[in-house]
Amino acid sequence: MDKIDQLDYAETVDKIIELNNFANNFWSNSIGWAPIEAANLLSKSRLDWQVSLSYSLKRWDISPQHGARDGDLILAWVNLGALVEGTLKLFLSVYFNDYSEDEDSIKK
Repeated sequence: MDKIDQLDYAETVDKIIELNNFANNFWSNSIGWAPIEAANLLSKSRLDWQVSLSYSLKRWDISPQHGARDGDLILAWVNLGALVEGTLKLFLSVYFNDYSEDEDSIKK
């Protein structure tokens, strides 16, 4: 496997897609084996959107249409922001019980 810092843009996007596909396939069927609170949160976290948003990253490697440079840059940042937010939702859902047991854990 290539080191992540040696991947070009397309390879990096493919890796992000691969990881989000794995997370979607693994965590979207967590009811029955994950704690119920975490499973309920995960069912609402729309991991399928993470996969779709990951595929959308491919469009930002293409030169923008005339006059769309700033708009495309804003949309690319929104795309990245949504992916980061979804990843944080996944992380916090998986560790929900740990955080709920210690009120100060998020502050730490």
